[in-house]
Amino acid sequence: MDQSPTISPSFEGIMPLSGAINGHDISSQPVSTINGTMVAFACAATIIIGVYGIQTCPLADLVKKVTRRAHRENLFDKVINVKVTKKPDLTRIQAELATALGFTMKEKSEAKRAAILLDRIKMEKKLLIILEDVHKGLDLHKLGIPHGDDLLKDCKILLTSSSGDILSNQMQAHRVFQID
Repeated sequence: MDQSPTISPSFEGIMPLSGAINGHDISSQPVSTINGTMVAFACAATIIIGVYGIQTCPLADLVKKVTRRAHRENLFDKVINVKVTKKPDLTRIQAELATALGFTMKEKSEAKRAAILLDRIKMEKKLLIILEDVHKGLDLHKLGIPHGDDLLKDCKILLTSSSGDILSNQMQAHRVFQID
């Protein structure tokens, strides 16, 4: 199910996007997708944001541009980007999250690793976690990523997928944008 974002034209600090990334013209990307994602980052009520599209390259380029822009506009102190892949390896994803947060995961138990990550993520201010290439629903609780009652206003989660259904229904994204 597609959800159209509500974008305030008077939102200060969000400028239209133009230019190229890795030789791909992104000025043709729907402004509502790019600016909508930026507005969603700034919205306290929106924690999980999804972007989906059939083609991987424009989607990856959009994530790069949005990440750069979020840095430039000082929306986040730290941005963590992890590729999920078709067969998600929770241990690898947890290890990459831990490394990006500055520590090594030594626990063997998935539940203990998740608890450690959750506690560590809760210590962060203004954190963006990007999970790219989500092919099926992931249990954020098993990963140690705040969600549900653990949602943090300073932690945003950006998911990318080829399926809007996965983002809306399985990952329960608060805002979902499509890119062509």
